[in-house]
Amino acid sequence: MIKKLCIGFSHGDAAWKNRIAKHLKNLNIQDLYLTEDDRKTLTGTDWEVKIKTKINSADIFILLISIEFLSSQSINQYEIPAILKRRREEGISVIPVIIKPCAWKIIPWLQEIQVFPKDGTPLSMLEKPEIEESILQIVMQVHQILERNAEENIKTNSLQEVKLSTHILTSLPKRKIELLGRERELKELEEKIKQSQRLLLINGMGGIGKTEVCKRFFMEHYSQYPYAAWVDYTDSFKQSLTTAIKAEFIGIPETSNIDERFKGIIQYINNLNGELLLILDNISKTVTNDADLELLFQLQSHVRVIATSRLIIDGFEVYPLDVLSEASCIQLFYTFYKGKPDDESVKEIVWLCRFHTLSVELLARTAQNSMKPVKVLLDILRKKGFNLSDAIPEPTETFYGNENRQKRFFDHLLTLFQLTNVTENEEFLLSNISVLPALYIPVEDIKNWLELETVEDINASIKKGWLKSDDNFNIYMHPVLGEVVRQRTKPDSQKCASLIRSLTLKLNVEPGENPMEKVPFVVFAESVLRNIHDETVEVAMLANNMSMIYQAMGQIDRALEFQLKDLAISERLLDANHPSLATSYNNISMIYYSMGQLEQALEFGLKTIAIFHKVLGSDHPLLATSYNNVSLIYR
Repeated sequence: MIKKLCIGFSHGDAAWKNRIAKHLKNLNIQDLYLTEDDRKTLTGTDWEVKIKTKINSADIFILLISIEFLSSQSINQYEIPAILKRRREEGISVIPVIIKPCAWKIIPWLQEIQVFPKDGTPLSMLEKPEIEESILQIVMQVHQILERNAEENIKTNSLQEVKLSTHILTSLPKRKIELLGRERELKELEEKIKQSQRLLLINGMGGIGKTEVCKRFFMEHYSQYPYAAWVDYTDSFKQSLTTAIKAEFIGIPETSNIDERFKGIIQYINNLNGELLLILDNISKTVTNDADLELLFQLQSHVRVIATSRLIIDGFEVYPLDVLSEASCIQLFYTFYKGKPDDESVKEIVWLCRFHTLSVELLARTAQNSMKPVKVLLDILRKKGFNLSDAIPEPTETFYGNENRQKRFFDHLLTLFQLTNVTENEEFLLSNISVLPALYIPVEDIKNWLELETVEDINASIKKGWLKSDDNFNIYMHPVLGEVVRQRTKPDSQKCASLIRSLTLKLNVEPGENPMEKVPFVVFAESVLRNIHDETVEVAMLANNMSMIYQAMGQIDRALEFQLKDLAISERLLDANHPSLATSYNNISMIYYSMGQLEQALEFGLKTIAIFHKVLGSDHPLLATSYNNVSLIYR
């Protein structure tokens, strides 16, 4: 199938258009040229129809950026908004090429897109061989996009064929790169899940590809089941399942609390009239406190569960995942490193990584980003004593419970952090993201929560390998890298002040608002409170708002947990008669009241009255409300 590529350019840059188009002739594409002259040569609304037709029919856009292009009224007023709209809504690929010196870095929409050449040097300022090399990179980028789109079309056509027989209960997992060298493991998983054992645990240390193996398996096999679901494990099985499977999707009222939703979903799953493939990804160390996970073992026999974890979980058949082969690791390295090949040096680097997938990728990105020859990187690693063999055993196994081995592992990864030359601004960004859950989060949310002016540091962190991105402008930090960043940067309430403030506002319920609409932000706030350990008024406010949402969700025990955290901080930091302390006492009193623990409810209710009477006066409405609450307790 012929694909259509649109080259947008200013009239004065036609020579550059012709030069690049000549290189694209070998690809199976049709060129559509889009220039400001379209408006000048057509009358009436003809120009608008022609421009819209070109923009709407293109599969890929190449935009030749110059001062003439950026100052063109027609390009900026009509073409660019339409192209960006298709990029945002349809995921169309846009490739900006800097051809002449111009202030492209201050253009907001260009800050969010990878430009060519990758260092932003205009083509016109390069030597001829460098120009040809840069244009070749553009051609290869177009080629990769065409191949990826072809694969997605095949998958889409397959989905359309099976959508009548496969009912997908959740969103599909996000994928960014193809899996390398796991054919044997995928075949073994296929055989095991067909056997009578229906609870399978892919177990191994962090960063060797458990999630990617599971994603590949799910995408290849879910269409063989009448029902399928992918669930990212966050803080509990209950919260993870109710977040992934929408209540209204299976007929549960939107006003129901989390316990009602969870019960309804479990009942729905058990009553399905066909097999369900359920993936539960990345069960964390909080599992020891997750009583609801026991319900997995009570699901009906038609439910096939594959979980991933660094932990061994009783009741699951364990499938241990080892590291990649040497050949696959070398291939992985060259996936990210595009410099001069040096197989001997790369072979030694992957050996020093003990074939640990995440480390191999980080080092490849480091070499590529720093434009260092592989031999130079290898020498640096030797001088710094980097060698994961003293931390990763053979065969590979998770090292939870072995604190010495775990410390050696993270000490080595801290060396990689130093090698990547993370800037101060990037470190601030990574420190904040490290306290959030390991989920894909929209770039726009991160930008707003951290009050960032641009996404420049986000893009730089992606290039260096500390963040991953998908094609829908979401970013993700691997849990292992999150632990490394937290060890390195020591995030606290001061470094994460904007994030804490933003999430506190997101969880604040104004009169007339439905608190259940705030539930999606709970997983982020809970992760922040779990990873930030200093005690400030701002942390107390976030804990208080978390408590209010948990009350609305019907999780009274969790509501009390966070309200007690708020109270402990408030009692230490605030004056004994501070109104905010009285509010904390009142909230705890009402939680105890709802739990039927009336003596504790009365104790905190009377403390509330004492403070309000002293600081607000005898006629204040809040004091009247406090008297009313204590009256309910006495009754």
